[in-house]
Amino acid sequence: MRKLLNSSSGFSLVEIMVAAGLIGIVALGSVNLSGQLSNVKKRGENFIERNDFTGALSRYIYSGKGCSDLVGTTVGGSLSDIVFSNWSYLGSSSLETGQKIEGMEVVSLQARQDLSSTLPKIKVGADELLKTTLEVQMVLKQDKRETSHFYTVPVLSKPSGEIITCNESKDVAEICNALLGTYDATNNRCNVADSCLLKGTYKTLTCSPVPADGSSCSADYGLEENNPFTGAVSCPTGSSASQTGIVTWNHSVSCGKKCTQTITNVARWFTCLECP
Repeated sequence: MRKLLNSSSGFSLVEIMVAAGLIGIVALGSVNLSGQLSNVKKRGENFIERNDFTGALSRYIYSGKGCSDLVGTTVGGSLSDIVFSNWSYLGSSSLETGQKIEGMEVVSLQARQDLSSTLPKIKVGADELLKTTLEVQMVLKQDKRETSHFYTVPVLSKPSGEIITCNESKDVAEICNALLGTYDATNNRCNVADSCLLKGTYKTLTCSPVPADGSSCSADYGLEENNPFTGAVSCPTGSSASQTGIVTWNHSVSCGKKCTQTITNVARWFTCLECP
């Protein structure tokens, strides 16, 4: 009995200190792990927000809508600040250098284009235009981290750098047709009337098949736009509609339990011109 009591008398001071030390190490490891998990979660959230933002800007530019903001402006061979005046994202009505959106800051938004005299040229009316590319560069800051993003869109510009039109997929002949001109492949010329009246623009938005959940087409590129001259998606009498841009994208809707329906959306932009 005496031996049993002696062996069950409790822990020694050394054992208690060792146990306390082990508990402290485990607790410290748990705190560090929790901090690391929190950082990983934050980085993941930042990536999603940044990806959504840059993806929306990419769709905006390559739909032709963003580049159309710059039509009529002059962009030289060196980087200079630009503004997308029709940009709409999370309450913002424009996009430019210094703008802050949902924890992100646009450190710089600039553009430049190649104006080399050796570039292919196309004659439109009295103007000789360069078939070149517009390079857009954006630096985005998020939680002290800066990332660079680049977008390149084919354009037709005057040698001075004034942008006349832009489209990411059309060749010279298609652009000429969009200007209601006749393309001469032999002489690489686009013959259009000396003067035309612009009778407005409009956009159509369609989707197929009809969404099973009763929703509308995806509004990624905005709603349908009426021609200010007619108040409808049409051209005034005497003018002709020419498609100047098109973009297609998909979105999914629910069609019942464990059922997903893929909807194909098509947005088309039109310009109305009245030429003699």
